[in-house]
Amino acid sequence: MTSKEFMQCVTAVEGNWLAEVGDKFYSVNEGGSSRMEKRRMALAHKAAMEAEMAKAQETLKEREEDRLRRQESKRKQQVYDIGTPRHKSERNTSTRFGI
Repeated sequence: MTSKEFMQCVTAVEGNWLAEVGDKFYSVNEGGSSRMEKRRMALAHKAAMEAEMAKAQETLKEREEDRLRRQESKRKQQVYDIGTPRHKSERNTSTRFGI
């Protein structure tokens, strides 16, 4: 018996386990990659994400332009003929014309 505490039972634990369970306290250091290499990878990732975002924005812009073109073509195709029945079965009555 002493005044200091000592461990009596010890077990082996892999570092990845600690990183999974206690990610607030532990992280896995990937060996072999320098700070500059990590920075290059981050910049490459950022450039790829920006390119993907630009492509998505271009696609959305094309869809909107296509929608506007279709809407405009529908407006041009409409012909207004006042006083003629739309269908042969309809009759020209005073209620239809608001009289």
